[in-house]
Amino acid sequence: MKIITTFCMIVALGLVVRVIQDWPDKNLHIIFCDVGQGDAILLKYGFWQMLIDTGYNDSGLDCLNDHLPFWDKQLEAVAITHPHSDHFGGLPDVLENYQVKDLILTDVADTEEFKNLLLTIKTTQSSQAMFRNGILGRKISFSPAGELLVLSPFDSPINAMNAGIMEFSETMLSDVKRADFAYDGDLNERSIVLLLRYFEFELLLMADATIKNELALIDRGLIGRVEGVKIGHHGSKTSTSELFIKTTQPEFSVISCGLNNKFGHPALEVIQTLQENFSQVWRTDELGFLHLVTNGQYYWLLE
Repeated sequence: MKIITTFCMIVALGLVVRVIQDWPDKNLHIIFCDVGQGDAILLKYGFWQMLIDTGYNDSGLDCLNDHLPFWDKQLEAVAITHPHSDHFGGLPDVLENYQVKDLILTDVADTEEFKNLLLTIKTTQSSQAMFRNGILGRKISFSPAGELLVLSPFDSPINAMNAGIMEFSETMLSDVKRADFAYDGDLNERSIVLLLRYFEFELLLMADATIKNELALIDRGLIGRVEGVKIGHHGSKTSTSELFIKTTQPEFSVISCGLNNKFGHPALEVIQTLQENFSQVWRTDELGFLHLVTNGQYYWLLE
């Protein structure tokens, strides 16, 4: 009996220590998950948590399990920036293990994989999630001084008659119906681009946006100098123009890509552009996951 009591006390003490270790601080935490050749970014502020893309397999779920408190199985928001499987493939695993309140989806569904994904999530608990349109003007607030702003796409799904969009209203996901329009353009150009702000700290999250998107953002006056940029399309040469980098002047740039990936990402010219403009380059294929912390004035990487 005494041995059992001692064992229970040790277990209880271990749980208390774990809770103390996992208890959130007052800083904003940004984890660039190591999901190989894909994207997944976890944002944490207090008990508010958001996942931006999921990678192509269960590595996105692994990232959540590694960086969220063991008792917290709710995500306030999940955003899928566009319909390529290296950004949404892990979503079913996430939805199976975490309750999601708001789901922000790209408005283009021209790939069979993405259409199948819609059918899957509409039959899971995520059908009770609220859908939010990911277009210019959407704001996601997580504190009085913290928010994400959607900078692109610019047009509303209702008006995008030639964009192969899904006719979503802000409603329960189970009510979603997709419009069967053909989309002939580059799906990367419909990427959801986000600007993360926390007090004085700003970070651009470019998804797989192209140089065409970058120029449009500059022409519209939507972007300026920021502390950092999550580089578009894993460092492909189709993104990260010199004008874009000169406009944003990022102190650091994050590239999410797989080790020795078949696409050759990141492109040498992208690395050269960043280095010539004095932006520190952090790559997941070299460093693994990256845990960035900011108090709104300063930022630092956790080891």
